[in-house]
Amino acid sequence: MNLLFSCIGKRGYIADYFRPHLHSGDKIFGTSHTPWTPGFQACDQGLLMPPIASDEYVPAILEVCRKYEITGLLSFFDPDVVALSAHVEELKTAGVIPLIPAEKAAMISFDKWQTFQTLRVAGFSVPDTTIDLEEARSGLRSGRFRFPLMVKPRTGFGSANVFVAGNDPQMEAFFSSKSPDREKIERYHEARVKTMAARVVKSVIETRYPNHSKVVAMRPAAASPAAPAAAAAPASSKPVFVTAKPAWEQLDMDKDPQRMLFASGRGYRKSDGKFITWNPKFK
Repeated sequence: MNLLFSCIGKRGYIADYFRPHLHSGDKIFGTSHTPWTPGFQACDQGLLMPPIASDEYVPAILEVCRKYEITGLLSFFDPDVVALSAHVEELKTAGVIPLIPAEKAAMISFDKWQTFQTLRVAGFSVPDTTIDLEEARSGLRSGRFRFPLMVKPRTGFGSANVFVAGNDPQMEAFFSSKSPDREKIERYHEARVKTMAARVVKSVIETRYPNHSKVVAMRPAAASPAAPAAAAAPASSKPVFVTAKPAWEQLDMDKDPQRMLFASGRGYRKSDGKFITWNPKFK
């Protein structure tokens, strides 16, 4: 049984949950659009894919499933779930069990307004919501709403572009796509997040994970990025295998501030400073 974790991102710990239940020879493959994906370290192989919105994406996923004899697929990224949910039957034909929702359920859960309406009709208690700026203003005057208000993209994810509006000018700037300030706010927010995230992830992986170059590009040859050079392995790159998982307090977390080693079943033991692993993968 080979598993494909689509858009694994930073969720390598999920691969660690599955690994003890696999048989000898079974593998876990992860996909992403960048070789600096932390979750690749918990996979047997990382695969670089075309953008989700491109026409090449679904054919590339199907190619991966056939080439690596994938039998189970999970997705950890909302837009990816929506994209793949429309091709469930094609995945099944390729011999894959897609552990993703049906297309209708995926579309509802990706759209906050449809989610709100669906849950309210089903009798769930949900925060009052509107997609109309003037209705929000009317609700503020009538007492239906009150500041501060959360302003979120209707189909956003990952808490991107989520703002707290404390007054009407802020609400309009965050809400209205016609606001002259909206584009500036989004550009500033996205630039900060992308710059910081890329810098931190690249630094962590280059310094701690010498095997990050085990990535295969599934793009056309002309579009394939150059493979990153492997960083020099630290002196303690070969961990000592221990049969029992150590308690949290037995590990030196100062040497693993991002908890990325711990998430993959490795760490530095406090008592003697040894680099150890309790994950058979790293024996």
